[in-house]
Amino acid sequence: MRTLKGSLKLVDVSGELPELKRKPGISKWKIQDKDLQWYTSHSSLGNEKRKEKIAASSFPPTDEEAKEFQLHKCVRVYPHMQDSGGFFIAVLEKVAPKKSEETKAEEEI
Repeated sequence: MRTLKGSLKLVDVSGELPELKRKPGISKWKIQDKDLQWYTSHSSLGNEKRKEKIAASSFPPTDEEAKEFQLHKCVRVYPHMQDSGGFFIAVLEKVAPKKSEETKAEEEI
């Protein structure tokens, strides 16, 4: 979502499959490294070696990004809730071309 800048949006599918037991998407989480240390942002990783191994895109969005992304529209299905495997569901709708597609289209004109 960060790199596509408004070309995609999440679709609210909470009304679909009403029997499916689910939880909404989240917009805050922590990242744990192999040494079992927890981090809340890429800048909190400290050393450069750790920053190279853990991508900045792994971390939660800023408050402004969270409002834009509307991650609550995602669906989380836990195994114990549905007597199934765990699932993450996100329905995306393309609402505008990517910036590179716009540039390519303008060049063709």
